[in-house]
Formats: sequence, structure tokens, C-alpha cells
Amino acid sequence: MLDKILGNYNAIEHDAEASYETIKNAEQWNDEIVTPQMDLSDIMQHEDGDQENP
Repeated sequence: MLDKILGNYNAIEHDAEASYETIKNAEQWNDEIVTPQMDLSDIMQHEDGDQENP
């Protein structure tokens, strides 16, 4: 009985470690993504073609 409990505990612990690694890798991957930050006023143009903020 104790062996079964310890086996279950070890399986749960292994799953928890795997989940932690998955989350850690996902966060690292997310941090490495470069999201372009655009200021719309920099790209908006007036009807005559002049930029709003040259």
C-alpha cells in the first residue's frame, strides 16, 4: 500500500516538474518575441501627404 502511495506521489511530482518546465519555457519563449510597438501618430498622414509628426 505504501509503495502504491509513493508511486503515485512520484508520478504527481514528475508531472508537476514537467508542467513547471513547460511553463518556464513558454515564458522564456514569450519574452524572446519582439512585438513591434508602433505609435499611430508616426504613421498617420494628412490628406495632402504630410506626416502629422514629421
